[in-house]
This record gives sequence, structure tokens and C-alpha cells, in this order.
Amino acid sequence: MTATASRTDGPRRILVTGADGLIGSALVDALAGTADVYALSRRPTPAVDDLAHLVPCDLARPGFTESLPEGVDTVVHLAQSRRYREFPEGAPDVFAVNVASTAALLDWARRTGVARFVLGSSGGIQRLRADRDVDEASPLDFYLASKQAAELLSAAYGAALTVVVLRFFFVYGPAQRPSMLLPRLVRSVALGDPVVLEGEDGMRCNPLHVDDAVRAISRAALLDAGASMDVAGPDTWSLRRIAERIGAGLGRTPVFKTVPDAAPKDLVGDVGPMTTLLGPPEVPLEDGLVELCRSYAEEPGRPAAG
Repeated sequence: MTATASRTDGPRRILVTGADGLIGSALVDALAGTADVYALSRRPTPAVDDLAHLVPCDLARPGFTESLPEGVDTVVHLAQSRRYREFPEGAPDVFAVNVASTAALLDWARRTGVARFVLGSSGGIQRLRADRDVDEASPLDFYLASKQAAELLSAAYGAALTVVVLRFFFVYGPAQRPSMLLPRLVRSVALGDPVVLEGEDGMRCNPLHVDDAVRAISRAALLDAGASMDVAGPDTWSLRRIAERIGAGLGRTPVFKTVPDAAPKDLVGDVGPMTTLLGPPEVPLEDGLVELCRSYAEEPGRPAAG
């Protein structure tokens, strides 16, 4: 069945988890004034205080749904554990936030009459499903397995809720955590640290600007039939090309270290279903990288390039 957008009467009541993250905070800002937004966050989030009802909530704590508001019609579940690189020490938190909280939210949504459930997942699941060897020693394997489990749990509720799964590919934007891919590349180029490439040009990917992520979520929250799709950017570039464009923006020549015998593990999202159901991504990677370089240069406390 084809998913189409439906209209709702009166102010909508939307619950957003992970409201302190890059996507969550931008989504709350976009929804402010058009919906009654309840923003869940484990820590104080001043950026959303004036835009939404802030609900302090630790998704790793059993019973957290008891503190959730009544009358919600849409859940946007974006929260994920920040300990995903700390395997095995961080595994309990990853499971609690990525898997157990998803199950609890789905059951709460079913019991309280929520109509739509939008799950933020990861494009990295593509690697788990690909016909290739998986590095079993990688902490990302546990993280991706947790995201896949959340997808499967969500799909099981498809008869009771309109469930939409969005697999994000390398979302980026100003003020993003420095541990994420594109901010790491900007910092490496700025400081003259080598950018490691598998093969001559490295992985190919199509990163998604946070503004496009927010547009996709906002439209997904209006679908009247379930769907599952990649959400990625309009341009597919290699890591070499990305680093070279960052270098141009910073006035620095990137330093590369190639691993010639390694096959690049491309991670490219298929934007076809996204384009059909939610509209195409709009922010060119070129423009987004210029924005990132400007943000790096202007942010206080960051090491200067050169």
C-alpha cells in the first residue's frame, strides 16, 4: 500500500525523544508554533525550554513511560545511547536506550492511542545486511544490531500504529558533536592530521544535512501508512573529495594516508523511496561543507586551522 500524507485537525501533540541531539533539537525548533511538542531529554536542554514542554527522562530507567504526557498522537523516537563506541562496557546502556526503550515506547503508544510512531534508525544497518564480511571485533556491530532490533520491534506493531522507520546516513550540521564523521574530518584537515582512506579515494557516501533530516521527519509524521526507507543526502562523494573540499574551505591542504589493499566500504543511501514519499533532499553537500568550515572557524575554543 502506498503511504500518503494525511491531515489532522487542531494542534498536534508530538513526543520527541533525543531532544538534546543535533536532529532532535532542530526538529523541536521546526515544530514549535505548529504543534504541542513534548521534548524528552536525559539532561537539561536550555535550547528547547522556550519551544516545547521539556520532560526530563532517562530512557535507560525501567518505568520511564509513567512520566509521559497524555493525549500524544505522534511519537518521534530519535534517542540513542552515546556509549555506542564503548563495547562491551557501554553495551547495557546501548541495549537499554536503543532497544528496551523502543519496546517500552511502542507498548505505551499502543495503550494510549498514539496514531504514529517514527523511528530514527541508522543507515549503517546496510552493512549488516550486505553480502560481505563483518568485523566481529568492532563495537559498531553491537550498536547496529541494537538499531536493527529496534526496527524489528517497531515493525511488529504495524497493525496497531502507523510505523515509519527512517534510516539516516551521516547526518551533519553546525554544532554537531566532534566525534561524528564530518566534524572529525574538518578537525583532521584543520590540524593537519592524516585522513585515512581505504583504497585510493576511500568510502563513498551521501551525507544528510540536518535541515533535510528535519524535513523528512516532519513529513513522515504525517504519513497514514507504514513505511521504511533510507534518508540520505543528494550527493555521493568519496572521503577524499569531501576532505579536499573541506581543505579548500579552511585554506588547508589535506594530508592523506591510504591503505591500498583495503576495499572501501561504501555506505550510500537509496533516496528513491524518500523522494517519492517525503520529497527529495535539498541541501547540496557542497553548501553543507562550506557551512561546516565556517562553523569550525567561528566556534570559540576550537583549534585554529594552519
